[in-house]
Amino acid sequence: MSVPPASKPLATKPRAVVIGAGVAGLAAACLMAKDYDVTVLEKNTESGGRVGRLRDGGFLWDTGPSWLLMPDAYKRFYQRMGTTMEAELDLVRLDPAYRVFHEGFDPVDVRSGIPEVRALFDALSPGDGEKVTAYLDSATDTYRMAVKNVPVHDVFLRSAFSHPSDAGKAGHSAASADDQPKTPCGAEFFPPHRPENPAISGGALGY
Repeated sequence: MSVPPASKPLATKPRAVVIGAGVAGLAAACLMAKDYDVTVLEKNTESGGRVGRLRDGGFLWDTGPSWLLMPDAYKRFYQRMGTTMEAELDLVRLDPAYRVFHEGFDPVDVRSGIPEVRALFDALSPGDGEKVTAYLDSATDTYRMAVKNVPVHDVFLRSAFSHPSDAGKAGHSAASADDQPKTPCGAEFFPPHRPENPAISGGALGY
């Protein structure tokens, strides 16, 4: 009687845990999901971080985000996931961008654009338009240093997406087959367990 050859154990992925299901945490989980069995831990009952909503008394408020900073980072992430930012996000430019309320003063509308911001600062404090322009020029240089005009592997912003094990090569993938909720890219998502006693803190991971 022949003895069947011993079956090889199924290869298992190394595990990775992401603390926080905000935009950065979800992006990191998606990029790692091809090569890792990813679990996302979140202190709140919903994912999204600042991209969330508050519901109370029949009313709904967006808790953020207030700015779309570094759009190049978002565009690069969606490209790595096989799509585009334009296809996934319905972005609407606001004008004014926002309104500032200070007690005892009239509201101030802040518009997008360097000429508009300079004019606003000069109107509030003559001469400060030049100062805010210099600050914005410096911030522009810092931004370009972080994401442009340097070799990819030297870019500080992108280094977090390519480690560990060059997770930036990851694309769409499916995670382990169980009944835990999943992020769109396949990573497990664990919202906190809420105890019956509200005095006892529930999940405290993430931000």
